[in-house]
Amino acid sequence: MSQVVTNAGEALFAQKAQANEQLDIDTFIFAYVPGQDSQAPVDRSEGLPPTAQQVHTQPVQQVGRINNNTVVYSTVLNSLTGPFEFNWVGLYSSVNNTLVAISHVKSVNKTITELGNAGNTLNRNFAIEYSGISDITGITVAPETWQLDFSARLAGMDALTQNLAMDMNGRDWFIGDGFKVEPTANDDEFRVIAGVGYVHGMRLELEQDYVFSVQSYPQNVYVDALFEGDVSSQWKPQYKFTLSNAQQEDYMNENGVNHYVFKISVLSGADAVEDLRNNNGLAAKLEDYILKNRSEVDNTESLKELFGLVAGMKVSTKGYYEPLDGGNTTYEISTNSDIDGYSSFEIIGGLYAHPYRKQNGLTSTQFGVMPDGVTNWEADQGLRMKALYAALNKGVEVKFVRVGEKYLYNTGMNIYNNYAQKWTMSFDEGVEFGNIFHIISSGSAIFDRRVSIPINSPDQTLTFPEPHGMITPRMCTFVDTGTILDKGSYLVTPTDSRHATVDAPGLLGNNINTGRISDTPIKNVILKGTYTTYDRFGCINVDGLTYDRVHCKSDPTKHATGGYGGGVHIFTMCKNFNGRDTIIDDTQSQAQSANQHAAFACDGIGLENNKFGRVWVKDSRCNGAIIQGEGCSVDTLIVDAYGRGVMSSVIPFVGQSDLQGGSSANIAHGVWLSRSCGKIGYIRVNQKYGFDGRGYAHKDVVFDRDFLRWDSPNQSSFLDEELAMSVGHIECLNPQYVAVDLGTYKGWCSPSIGKISLGIIPDENEIILSDASRLDKGLINIGYTRAKIGKVKCKNAKQSSVILHNPLYTPANTPAMLKEPSLTLGSFECGDHSASPISIHCKHDIGNVVFDKVTIKGSYYLEPSVLIGTRAICSDFGPIHAKSEVAVNKKLLEYGAQHSMVGPIDSHNITANKSTNDATIHIKNSKYSKLRVAKVNADSLSANGGGIKYTGTYNFTTENLLVDKMAQGVIDGGGNGRMIAIGCVSLGNSTASDLPKSVLVGDVGNYQWSV
Repeated sequence: MSQVVTNAGEALFAQKAQANEQLDIDTFIFAYVPGQDSQAPVDRSEGLPPTAQQVHTQPVQQVGRINNNTVVYSTVLNSLTGPFEFNWVGLYSSVNNTLVAISHVKSVNKTITELGNAGNTLNRNFAIEYSGISDITGITVAPETWQLDFSARLAGMDALTQNLAMDMNGRDWFIGDGFKVEPTANDDEFRVIAGVGYVHGMRLELEQDYVFSVQSYPQNVYVDALFEGDVSSQWKPQYKFTLSNAQQEDYMNENGVNHYVFKISVLSGADAVEDLRNNNGLAAKLEDYILKNRSEVDNTESLKELFGLVAGMKVSTKGYYEPLDGGNTTYEISTNSDIDGYSSFEIIGGLYAHPYRKQNGLTSTQFGVMPDGVTNWEADQGLRMKALYAALNKGVEVKFVRVGEKYLYNTGMNIYNNYAQKWTMSFDEGVEFGNIFHIISSGSAIFDRRVSIPINSPDQTLTFPEPHGMITPRMCTFVDTGTILDKGSYLVTPTDSRHATVDAPGLLGNNINTGRISDTPIKNVILKGTYTTYDRFGCINVDGLTYDRVHCKSDPTKHATGGYGGGVHIFTMCKNFNGRDTIIDDTQSQAQSANQHAAFACDGIGLENNKFGRVWVKDSRCNGAIIQGEGCSVDTLIVDAYGRGVMSSVIPFVGQSDLQGGSSANIAHGVWLSRSCGKIGYIRVNQKYGFDGRGYAHKDVVFDRDFLRWDSPNQSSFLDEELAMSVGHIECLNPQYVAVDLGTYKGWCSPSIGKISLGIIPDENEIILSDASRLDKGLINIGYTRAKIGKVKCKNAKQSSVILHNPLYTPANTPAMLKEPSLTLGSFECGDHSASPISIHCKHDIGNVVFDKVTIKGSYYLEPSVLIGTRAICSDFGPIHAKSEVAVNKKLLEYGAQHSMVGPIDSHNITANKSTNDATIHIKNSKYSKLRVAKVNADSLSANGGGIKYTGTYNFTTENLLVDKMAQGVIDGGGNGRMIAIGCVSLGNSTASDLPKSVLVGDVGNYQWSV
């Protein structure tokens, strides 16, 4: 510390002495001057620091005369003054506008008493030396009158305190199990239990168990206590434990300090402990009295003013604000000042009330957070919610409870990573919330941002080459900085758009733009019971969330701002979720909130290993469910209805448009699986409320594309892992447009689907049944996919296209796709149909196909039941079974595949009119392919039916074909060549065949085959 009289001060002294005028010095000025060295000499010409650096001004409170040439000026900064930091003190004459003296000191933090924490009290003095200064200033009082030596008096006070404690409780006594000795699980090992005790009236506190070993028995266990300190430090009791098989007495050490000894236990053997403590002190007696006579007070305010309490007592309240408001709690009285001000607080007598820990956690009402249906406690009483969050962060379970008939909490909950890690929250049955619940790492999450750390940054400043996007402080994790920050988590506070500070003292480094910074994830959150909200439940950057049930309702009368429900949104960087049951009743539309993408959305980037039991969307004004990420698992996913509102915003991280103009900004889907892999057991989309008012509803289930791994969350660079989604069973009971869409958004998908079941298409669904686009999109729409489907079952397709691959989806139209799509299908069952249930223009491997019935409607009979286009190469289709109770004019198969096979085919009473409808089987433009085993017949001779027709075929082989009871068995459509027929028969037909023999390369064992 350096102290001087300034040149200006010395000149003022001379001026006053010469003029024979009194000098008035009346003010202390405190300042913080950055970079000041307290050991360096002070420049006597130095003036006042800038106003911005001055932190406090205070009057001179005491003056004193040391001698005629020395006077002292003094002031006291009490515990209510502050808070601030200072390293510069000036003595100032405001009458003369002159800085008289300066002192440079080491930096001092001045604290104040707040929230139960005591502030510090500081004394500051200036001794001024100048010839005749006492006469100039008129100071004649000696400082001894107010700067007393209190050491003797304080020693007497210490003794008095000890004597008072002994008078009330006895010489030595202990609270509860404090200082009790008991054996541990190890041989000859014992422990002294942590707690509080008094020896010779001195309060001793053992903060954690003291463990010791014994070599021989018997042994006496003593507490050896003394009271010591010095005039510049805190005086407090000190103690140690000693073992002795001899009796010990009080003694005085070589420094003249008294030691007081008490025997707390006698150890006679490894499991023989005699407890000699006295724990029947005044506290126990008072507690017993209060519990019997004053066991309850009305509320926390009454408890704060209750006299006669001592540490260790327990007192109950009837309520938090008032009796029976639900905040009734049992409190333990303690000297522990670690309080939050709401669930724990200071009471009269310098003591503190803490909720009794034998209770199962805490309730929200113990923080004064009530289900009044009105107050947004987080916005209006933010400190209460922060105290609640702090308790969660300490591992205390907090339960939101009903209070009588009151159940609705109107508070929002936005829990960020700087006070949310490893916590458990629970909910009473029937408790509901009218506001949002966000578990997010920060309000403006950042991931993988480049950061620089300047050389020897004294103020821990971070510099960002691009705007960092942070708005609020948050915990961040660092990698590749080459500093102590790497792989650690530190509090980062933004200062402007490209700078922030990090709470990491001693940070050194010279890292330029190679380090990376991300929000630290919130980890290990547990929600017990049912969380119910009329707003949204959302998560960002959470690693480990387990919940029993989340129920998102929709009722503007219970919503905090009068809106509709927001559903569930699990967004970027969420991992390791286990949600047992998720229910969404309804949602707002995108016209009401542009970010409302789906009723249930698990989307974004960096999503891993998220598991859900049941997800049930009862209705939605937008998409029903969007699921993305790696290793996603859903047992049951149900969407009863979707697409009831206006769609207006592009959905991020999904396919933006298909080749037919469908955009995510103007259509809604029931279930949208995009950039995902994992397993879903069962999907059911119902659209149970019909189609009115659901013009944006488009596709029930969409497989957008397979999982993509991101290499940086802030870049658009993704790596295709070719990991796909597996679904056990998809059931679309009432598709509005497309039931299951596979890869039509210009991205590859290769899902594995066990079964697809389609309900009966209602006649009023004109989009599917009559619109021209039914020939462009099928109920099961095949795009850029290599899907594997076990079974498709359709009760009544009517005139819809069930399985359709549009030839638009080829690399010729989208070169970036590189490869041709394909379909693998185990079996297909169609109860009834009128048009073309199967239309395939890509490579395929399709197993057993069954058509139970054909219903003739309009001109749809002209469309073949199965259409295989010429782009199908190296494929296999069949068997095909098609029967009708009566003969119907219907084409069963139009086949144009190349280098492929079809069959066996069993067709009965499917008798296409040879004049207007080609034939039951039409082999058209197929080359190097084969029909293996087919039977085409009818119950009676068809007057106009055609059996099989060949048009434009080349190198086509037909094996074991029987055509019976048709007007014409085999029809030549022209343009055929190098045909091979083996074991083929045209039998019982009006005309056997008009196929020229010249087109046949081989005719082995045939009967009535060629002209």
